[in-house]
Amino acid sequence: MGSCRSVRADLRFHLSVFNACSNELLVPLGTLIERTLEVQLRLNARRAEVFNASMAEHTAVFDAIVAWNSAVARDAMGGLLGVTRAKIEG
Repeated sequence: MGSCRSVRADLRFHLSVFNACSNELLVPLGTLIERTLEVQLRLNARRAEVFNASMAEHTAVFDAIVAWNSAVARDAMGGLLGVTRAKIEG
């Protein structure tokens, strides 16, 4: 199961993605949904299969952002959200 420390790291990751977009809409949106996102991440952390299932997708998003490859980052984020949704609904 994900620890509080893991949840905080995941939250920082997602908020950093918002900021990395340099999108005038997404940056403030990240601030607005921070608490909701944190609650969802905590719920996901209670189910280890949800929390741990998307580590490869998180890494793909991170690597694409570091490489300044927005198309790959966008696709990787879509994959991350898809895996998480499937696990939650599943």
